[in-house]
Amino acid sequence: MKAPAGARACAFQVLRGVELGRGFGKDLLDDPAALAGLDRRDAALVRELVYGVERHRRTLKHLLRGLSHVAVEKINPPVRIQLYLGLYQLLFLEKVPPHAAVAETVELARGKATRGFVNAILRAAARLVESRGTGEPPPGVPPTRVLPTRPGAHLVLADPVLPDPVADPVRAHGVRHSYPDELVARWLARLGPEPTRAALEAGNEVPPLFLRANRRRIARDALAARLRQEGVETEPAATPDGLRVAAGAHAHPAELESFREGLFTVQDETAQRAVLALDPQPGERILDLCAAPGGKATQIAEALGERGEVVAVDVAPDRLALVEESARRLGLAGVRTVAADVLAPGATGSLAAPGPFDRVLADVPCSNTGVLRRRVEARWRFRPADLDGLTTLQQRLLGAAADAVRPGGLVVYSTCSVEDEEDRGLVDRFLADPRGAGFTLEGDERILPRPGGGDGGYIARLRRLAPA
Repeated sequence: MKAPAGARACAFQVLRGVELGRGFGKDLLDDPAALAGLDRRDAALVRELVYGVERHRRTLKHLLRGLSHVAVEKINPPVRIQLYLGLYQLLFLEKVPPHAAVAETVELARGKATRGFVNAILRAAARLVESRGTGEPPPGVPPTRVLPTRPGAHLVLADPVLPDPVADPVRAHGVRHSYPDELVARWLARLGPEPTRAALEAGNEVPPLFLRANRRRIARDALAARLRQEGVETEPAATPDGLRVAAGAHAHPAELESFREGLFTVQDETAQRAVLALDPQPGERILDLCAAPGGKATQIAEALGERGEVVAVDVAPDRLALVEESARRLGLAGVRTVAADVLAPGATGSLAAPGPFDRVLADVPCSNTGVLRRRVEARWRFRPADLDGLTTLQQRLLGAAADAVRPGGLVVYSTCSVEDEEDRGLVDRFLADPRGAGFTLEGDERILPRPGGGDGGYIARLRRLAPA
């Protein structure tokens, strides 16, 4: 597969924008001008290159350090980006021939000396790859020569250039899977070696695509048949209305006529599980406390049917427009949007008029450590010290949810984090606080990200006890 130089040049410009602080890769790629003039195949390659380099930045930097006679920090930033692009293609893109990865990357460089420098390093990197494989590495190959490239696949390197996992397991995982040491250390201590490895691998895969059938219009099996007619193969997900899109689909589901007809929503399997835990019942009034962009609010409305109401609240009016657009597309009349700061004095009281809600969903902002494959920059922004500010906000939002629910009603607290401070630890602190008096924990679940499966996250069911 010989990818067009235009795609690589576009990826370089986006990554250069990230380097200069113009925004995260996703933000820059969402600008319509970023991919203007590229066809679907080229645009997909640009996204692959940008997200791949951002995900594997630490691994690429480590390997470049061993290949270059110039310290990585002293390489001119545009040239360093070009080298990362070439290394990513050589190591992680199985369908790109090495000669194409080298030649097309060299074309990005300016000046004879710079091109010679880039060419020499990339040719040395190509020689470093001894073989590719799936499953377990060959017997006798030390882990210092094995680089995981995707879940279940690896490279065997010609030289032992990776850290020794026995001598330093944190650094070994951090370099191999490209994560900061402080996040790896936390996961190893709390989750153990094998769950940590699986979570790290899951964070580096192209995110699986999950759909939720609009049960008001079509059953899941009928939706699967309709999608097959439109050229998209799916398989049942673990949720009642969920489908997982088969890898390699030629069209994104959101571009299909069935999407425009409101037959489904693109929504991760784990996100769907939060509303299943809420268990909406027809005729109820339900509050979605942090509703935008609306995936969970519309899922609640689909469960309520023709009876009941979802009050979808968000502090940003422009984001609430996304909720309204989704509700219209899906044909859901029972969604009412309210732009409000639920932490303002008296806010929950005014929202609850004419009375408290039967159920409240508090899907709160978090560190995103359960969705690192979707938010590729989040791993590099993670700081344990930042959790204090996040948990203060989360505790206040959970308190607002508690104030809005009726006696006997249910609050579901959910995050896309797998950090205890934001999850069970926060729920325990809430229950020990006077504001949590009268609530009981009916059950909770931490969901770890896994290759090929749903995102990571946390879901807790908190029942407000009725007076005796």
